[in-house]
Amino acid sequence: MQKRIWQSLAWSCLAVTLISCSTDSDSSKQAAENTMATDSSSIDYGITSTTQILVTSESGDKLAVKSNIGFKIAAVDDQKNRLVIQPSIVKQTITGIGSSFTESSAFVLAHLETEQRDKIMQDVYSENGANFSLARTPIGATDFSVEGKYSYAEVAGDAALENFSIEVDQDGFSRVQYPGIKDESFDVFNID
Repeated sequence: MQKRIWQSLAWSCLAVTLISCSTDSDSSKQAAENTMATDSSSIDYGITSTTQILVTSESGDKLAVKSNIGFKIAAVDDQKNRLVIQPSIVKQTITGIGSSFTESSAFVLAHLETEQRDKIMQDVYSENGANFSLARTPIGATDFSVEGKYSYAEVAGDAALENFSIEVDQDGFSRVQYPGIKDESFDVFNID
């Protein structure tokens, strides 16, 4: 049971697919000539297939190499669903890949012994694991809260935030209320 809990936590959000693409040399020349075209649907960048697909998944894949996928240019009347690739236009930079620390993930981790929690963190964040480089911590309740909605500022009209408190994310989980808890002090802000 404990093994399944940590596996679910460690891999439920970890479905990462990395794909790189290749061109064939003749298509690349054609692509260079077509970059001046004004209609992006007529540009052929010469991307003919993936060169490597790596998958990490809950089913046990860990950077598993999968079969490459070939691309084709669809006929104009068959372009209901199409993916337009424009490598000359960079819209975003990937800073890293990560997950989030929510109250529900802290709750699952609180059911484990310290050594098991450490192993999960190594499986997710170390170079020998999934090598995630980012973590998001929400402020207050999320849809992954154990008991539903809560706020750090529960008093209506408290514009000065005199009643502001993050205690709900520091108070841990009671063994009396939640049988199976191994570490009552473990909570969102106590993840180490």
